[in-house]
Amino acid sequence: VSTGISGLINPRAFGDEVTTRLSDAARAGGTTFFGTGIEPGYMCDALALSLTSVTRDVRSIRAQEMISYATYDQPRLHVSNGGMWGAPCDPSIADMFATRLLQGGMAAPVTLLADALSIRIDDVKAKVELAEAPESFDLSIGPIAKGSLAGYRFEVLGMVDGEPVVAVEHITRIHDRAAPHWPSLDPGGFRVLIEGTPSYRVEVVIDEPDANIGACTGTAARAVNAIPLVCAAPPGVCSFLDLPVITGVASPAIAKRET
Repeated sequence: VSTGISGLINPRAFGDEVTTRLSDAARAGGTTFFGTGIEPGYMCDALALSLTSVTRDVRSIRAQEMISYATYDQPRLHVSNGGMWGAPCDPSIADMFATRLLQGGMAAPVTLLADALSIRIDDVKAKVELAEAPESFDLSIGPIAKGSLAGYRFEVLGMVDGEPVVAVEHITRIHDRAAPHWPSLDPGGFRVLIEGTPSYRVEVVIDEPDANIGACTGTAARAVNAIPLVCAAPPGVCSFLDLPVITGVASPAIAKRET
């Protein structure tokens, strides 16, 4: 069970060659491979797809992640260590980022949703918008100078007849005061928008003092909770569509016990 590469929630996003190699290796070793996480891996795919079961005539679906990285203690993501945060806010970075999104498999949840809903998408596109720091910030990740990169907003779009029908969007800031005109959830969370009959707007807020810790814990929990089902599955590669519903386990304090 892996959370390392987003596209592995639906390995077919990397093409038939990668999918075949991974499947053959898993079957040869008598193992089952499952890629998951909180986003993608649950919010923009499993949750979004589940919501479509209570509507009809789905016309579009959009899933958004809105997180501030202000408390994210990962200095390797700072420009001084080769990362993006704090780099010059150059438009060329947006173009490079859009290309890397597709290379890294972020089309995976888009194609998975499209396949599950029988939507024949014509193309998958990525769009990226950058935001400058409105002031200087001194954060655990490192210093962010005024005017440097402090936010990015990307969309991965499944297109039908030139219009986006399936969209996965991440709105990421290094500080709450960056890009105040972009959508946000406090202290951080996810939104799913379904246009259908009826239409839905569902928001999931991370109800923790630190949304970064909550999101990381949720990512790990999704993987750990999947282990028994993955072990019971036949050898090969699977997505959440191939497994029973993944659930958590009750706290020992409230779990039912034999008398």
